[in-house]
Amino acid sequence: MMQVIDLCQGGVERAIGAWTVDDEIIVDPGPEATAERVLEAFADRRPRAIALTHIHLDHAGATGTLVERWPGCEVWVHERGAPHLLAPERLLSSAARVYGDRLGALFGGSRSVPADAIRVVGQGDRVGPFEVIDAPGHARHHVMYLHTATGTAFTGDVAGVRVPPSPLVLAPTVAPEFDPDAWHHSIRRLSECRPTRLALTHYGAHDDVERHLAAAAESVTRWAELGRGLGHEDFTRMMHRAIEEAADGPTAEAYVTAIQPAVLWPGVRRYWDRRA
Repeated sequence: MMQVIDLCQGGVERAIGAWTVDDEIIVDPGPEATAERVLEAFADRRPRAIALTHIHLDHAGATGTLVERWPGCEVWVHERGAPHLLAPERLLSSAARVYGDRLGALFGGSRSVPADAIRVVGQGDRVGPFEVIDAPGHARHHVMYLHTATGTAFTGDVAGVRVPPSPLVLAPTVAPEFDPDAWHHSIRRLSECRPTRLALTHYGAHDDVERHLAAAAESVTRWAELGRGLGHEDFTRMMHRAIEEAADGPTAEAYVTAIQPAVLWPGVRRYWDRRA
């Protein structure tokens, strides 16, 4: 059984979802600011593992808080992400450079995870019901989890942001590790696994896998190229326009809450500066 817990970040529905698998595993528990919604959903039950696609605060910020409440719960994470769970100060400092004084209101903080709770995972590993797929591009430490029995792929941010019922797929090009070449490779790697369904943190489940992944790849290319030629304000304005044209009011609000358009241009600019 797979279900998504709507974390209602900032009171907005369909912006961030924490997935549960068989009431035993949580995939991406979301930010610390919404940890209570995860605890309420589990009530007196206790998961055996938290599977992190990556350690960005909107996906993993609640991890330390949840492990405090659930001693013995294992945390699965890529080796590059593990040190930031043990000592989150550098992660918080980096996030503050991206989100500024809005960081606390958006996501809360991040508590340390004990070393004995962490299990490092990587390409080809089998953990629980999943096969692990390395998937850099949004972040170098990003992984996906393929549920081998059903073909459901828990994609973190690699398959982009898509808020039903809109078909719009947007790539979150956040700094500091946005890399479109690596991202395209990750999408191809996922496609070659032939998943039957995509389970997105932002947001929900989508069965039109081939169309969706093609749209995700196109979005990576489009926004990378737009960011190369546009300044920050024009880039952000164009993304808002794309959302408004593809979504009704509440759905557009969920897109904006999930993807935070104002913070995406610096990721693209940083990529092109590195290339130069």
